[in-house]
Amino acid sequence: MNTKKITFSAVIIAFGIILPFIFHFAFAPTLQLGSKLLPIHYSAFFAGGFFGPLVGLSVGLLTPILSSFTGMPPFPMVIFITFETAVYGIVFGYLYFKKRNNIYLSLVIAMMMGRIAYLLSVYFIGHFILGKGFVIISTLESFTVGMIGIIVQLIIIPIVIDRINSVYGFSNN
Repeated sequence: MNTKKITFSAVIIAFGIILPFIFHFAFAPTLQLGSKLLPIHYSAFFAGGFFGPLVGLSVGLLTPILSSFTGMPPFPMVIFITFETAVYGIVFGYLYFKKRNNIYLSLVIAMMMGRIAYLLSVYFIGHFILGKGFVIISTLESFTVGMIGIIVQLIIIPIVIDRINSVYGFSNN
């Protein structure tokens, strides 16, 4: 991995730590903007979109774990979100960066696969940690609360990736 990738990956991870902190604590916590706008997910999508599946996977794994030291995501949610963002990074990186598929199609497929990874981790791990009731509630919330965030991601991620690629040319590496 070259210096440019390492540097920008670190910036993306920092972004993935700071943004959730701002959304959960700086804005009115009662609004639950972090749960609705899904700010931690961006880092995995950006890393996969700029640098490919391996960097997307790495950033997707590291960002929630490091961010959890700020309290967001809290335990045990960090476990499930780590699975989810790792899948976002690797799938989006593979489909968009590696295979050059349409960015929207790549995003939608990655979002579905990441959500499946989240639900499977909730089912298999959450069931043992928090019980069956948690699994049912978390599954329902994953399809309702974050819908606004998914729509915002489908708007923002392609714009940011296009603009940054036009300046830095990551997709040409």
